[in-house]
Amino acid sequence: MTHAITEEKILGLQKPWQKLGRKVEGMTVDQAMETGGLDWQVEKRQLYYDYINAEGAGTKEATDSFATIRTDTDGYLGTVGKQYQPLQNTEQAELIQAIVGEGEACAESVGSYANDRKVFWTCKLSSDMLIGENDRIEKYLVLQNSHDGSGSFRAFYSPLRVVCSNMLTGMIKKFGKNGISLRHTKNAIDKIQEAKRVLCYANEQFLKTEEYYNEMAQVKIDTDRNKIDNIIDRIFGRKADEEVTTRWENEKYKIKTAIREENSIATEKNTAWTIYNGITRYTNHYQSVKDSGKRFDNLLSGRASTVASNALSVLAEMN
Repeated sequence: MTHAITEEKILGLQKPWQKLGRKVEGMTVDQAMETGGLDWQVEKRQLYYDYINAEGAGTKEATDSFATIRTDTDGYLGTVGKQYQPLQNTEQAELIQAIVGEGEACAESVGSYANDRKVFWTCKLSSDMLIGENDRIEKYLVLQNSHDGSGSFRAFYSPLRVVCSNMLTGMIKKFGKNGISLRHTKNAIDKIQEAKRVLCYANEQFLKTEEYYNEMAQVKIDTDRNKIDNIIDRIFGRKADEEVTTRWENEKYKIKTAIREENSIATEKNTAWTIYNGITRYTNHYQSVKDSGKRFDNLLSGRASTVASNALSVLAEMN
């Protein structure tokens, strides 16, 4: 069987990070930092609070509470604890430089969002995955750091389907988690070792994923309405006795529409692969998350990522 994509039906939808950052292909890391607007520092400052009591009024130090501040603008980023230490944008860039220096990836986009609370880099790996004859999946590493204490510095492996710009962040449980925490290292040699660890992780995940996607493309799925409804309900965690609301019926209609659109661009229709891509089309392009940053987080590690993982698990049972 093949899963060929008809060229004239390629939709050219935007990549999930396209509105958040700047393209930096072909630039040095220093140039990318400046272009992406990340040439600034973060400082941790003690927080204070005003008090009024019977003895008078004044200001006291807020024990173990600090603010993270963008130093060039004095912009407030978040409230953190005593143990928190800011990871500067320059330090993140040094790891990117080490990753690029291994020759397996190039920096493509960089930027900040959520009022500079979060910073990200995308690095495109030099090779692609191929599902069937010509369904091409680009391999990306997304590195993300939070300056507000809401998350650690992490690297996510992110397949991106070229035909529809679907971010395929779902993970089969046996493959592990979609992301690893990155070590905060100062030494240049340690940074190179960390870069190798990140690339090794990504390459292992992409190899397993490509094999699994190709298996999915061989599995035919019965398109009986009740069968598809049952698959969708299981993927979205709906219980058999759960009330069917108008809102859910409307959402299910959108999901089915996304699946039909995936079938329309596939030569081999009604497979586990087309249904999975229908689900990710819905999470990438149909959900009403207007804020680009929230949408990006949702796809990377939020509800959309969970739904994509559920889809892989449910469809795996049909192999």
